[in-house]
Amino acid sequence: MLEPLSLLFGLIFLETGWLLRAENKAHLSFSIGWLLFGVYWPSLVPGYLEINDYFNAVFCLLAIPFFLYISLNEIHLYSKRKRVKGMETVAFGSFIATLTYFLIEYITPLASFLKSTSAREASAFARALGVSTAVEGNFVLGAHTTFEIVLACTALQSIMIFVGFIVASQEIKRKRVIAATAMAVVIYLLNIVRNGGIIFLSESGIMDFNTAHNLLGKTASLVAMFLLALFVLSYLPSLYDSFAEFFVTLKPKKLKLVARGGGFALLPLLLSLFVSYISVDVSLILTMLSFLGVLFFRDPERSIGRGIVSPADGEVLYAFDDNGTKRIAIFMSITDVHVNRAPCSGEVLRVDKGRGTHAPAYSKNAEKNVYALIDMGRIKVKQITGIFARRIVTYVRKDEPVKKGERIGLIRFGSRVDLYAEVDGKIMVKKGDKVIAGETTLIECME
Repeated sequence: MLEPLSLLFGLIFLETGWLLRAENKAHLSFSIGWLLFGVYWPSLVPGYLEINDYFNAVFCLLAIPFFLYISLNEIHLYSKRKRVKGMETVAFGSFIATLTYFLIEYITPLASFLKSTSAREASAFARALGVSTAVEGNFVLGAHTTFEIVLACTALQSIMIFVGFIVASQEIKRKRVIAATAMAVVIYLLNIVRNGGIIFLSESGIMDFNTAHNLLGKTASLVAMFLLALFVLSYLPSLYDSFAEFFVTLKPKKLKLVARGGGFALLPLLLSLFVSYISVDVSLILTMLSFLGVLFFRDPERSIGRGIVSPADGEVLYAFDDNGTKRIAIFMSITDVHVNRAPCSGEVLRVDKGRGTHAPAYSKNAEKNVYALIDMGRIKVKQITGIFARRIVTYVRKDEPVKKGERIGLIRFGSRVDLYAEVDGKIMVKKGDKVIAGETTLIECME
């Protein structure tokens, strides 16, 4: 089954993103990590439904759109090359909390100890309230009902969520230690009251177990966690700032997809939502396909640069002056935006398309590949396919005026764009430079 692997690799990608947080590519690692989290949690739904825990079942189902939305925002930040420390803190806090919880879960002796300890404490509290109970392992035996204490009943989840984010905050060590210790103790004590209270209410006949556990217990837990969160955020201002920055960053409609490629991203996502309950394995595969579709077909807005700007995102393969014609080749990797933009304002004189080979886009033989040439007079843009990129979409037509930075085309899943400029000016880039379509100045000249 892929469920444990999706969680494991989700943790690996979140931690990798944290280690690379000073680099732009950290956003891709965070994005994949959140995506895998979104696939894992729905796999717990059947287990919660078996014990009639509809509250947690609903939360786990909501994990798919929630974590996918965070993942999409990370891709948006990657496109913008923007670092948001609040997003990093939340990711690292989630890593610490999840890793600790599941390490304990898979260390059977430790998990058994916590469950049996919680059972004894809950039983003792219920007896103090006047009901007769006994304990066998992690089971509390009442006169009418047997209560099983699972790991979720130990408050370990809540404790690790608080501790994880407190540790990830930027506050001084002393304040973090105080806050983490205080939260662990308070939540632990409140959990004894909660478990013992549910047993008391059920055994005394005041309400049935499902109502006491799923309605009253869950509601009381949420209220308590909310109040404790307010205390922690007031005591640790930097953590408050991180969460504020995180939620401000998660604005609706921040990520735009190209009209002719959005189907590649949206269709697998819709299918994954339908099959998530039936098969998490299939849902994971479909969600990953959706992620790749978003990655390939994202279309962020750009601030237009001066001079002759880059027609594509990517890495400069070469840049030189060939007898007055400046030639610049840009290789687009799978992580780059694949929308091409006009390097200058003008009129399209012709659009030629030619057949050819499918050599690697970064090789010398790529000039013989399938291509589309957009001729704007002194400026020409050549879209070139690669091994996997077989489809060129051109948005402009002959005699059509274009503005600098306007979208002029798309190469699906790749691959390379060459610029030929018969202008006087200075080439501002060199081999190996990273460029952004519409923003990076390739040639400094009079427009």
